Amino acid sequence: MIGSVLLALALTVEPTPPPLAPVGPWIVRAEESMCLLERNYTVDGRRISLIFQPLLDLPNMEMFIVAADTNDKQYQGNFSAAVASIAMPYTGRYFSVVPPKAKARLTRLTVQRRLLNELKDGDTLHVRAKPVDQSFTIVRPEKARAALQNCTNDLKKAWGINDDVASRAEIPPEGKPGHYFGPDAYPREAMQQGIYGRVIVLLNIDPTGAVSNCRIVSSAGKALNEGTCLAAKRIRFKPARDKDDKPLPSTYVLPVCWVLPGSPG
Repeated sequence: MIGSVLLALALTVEPTPPPLAPVGPWIVRAEESMCLLERNYTVDGRRISLIFQPLLDLPNMEMFIVAADTNDKQYQGNFSAAVASIAMPYTGRYFSVVPPKAKARLTRLTVQRRLLNELKDGDTLHVRAKPVDQSFTIVRPEKARAALQNCTNDLKKAWGINDDVASRAEIPPEGKPGHYFGPDAYPREAMQQGIYGRVIVLLNIDPTGAVSNCRIVSSAGKALNEGTCLAAKRIRFKPARDKDDKPLPSTYVLPVCWVLPGSPG
């Protein structure tokens, strides 16, 4: 009886797909509002891209998987990302869509920055979400990480961010960003037009913890930009402090992903 149960359980475990080998080198793309680390793979003769997009030195980043697809259904939910050399898998939320007029599916996964930092040469990264079940062979990530960090440092300078005070302000635990950017905050014009996307703002925080200025550094269109700054200015921060515990003005980089309410899971 016990043997039959174990056999039944074994049969329900989904097999891990064979890992894909990379095609070409790692590529670091320096754009006006972001740094991207990309590597291409092929599956059944079709290209599939693995992309990492950190936001400066913040603990979370975006990971993208781009693959040919003509199914326009949207998906969102939880994903798992298992790394061969790490015992526990990474988990988080994902959103997957085929953009209008595109022939490729874009799956965006929010992951911890340490996933990229912990990848070793020869590792296998297995990503499983509803539209994705794929394994990637990781080759020589060390130099790629160094090049990505150089890009990030240049981006900080372009944004006028001083490392001495950057991101030292904090959002109090009772004031998590989701409290300010829920469905009620979704800009009506953007909702009516079906517009979604990610906006990144650079906030100036005064010594009292109030937002004194909101600057768009990565746009998703006028309606979402304005809605992001409108909501962000309501946040009260714990200000940065100097060595004598005196409050200081500082900056805070805030990414906001707007997802249309009621999107299918």
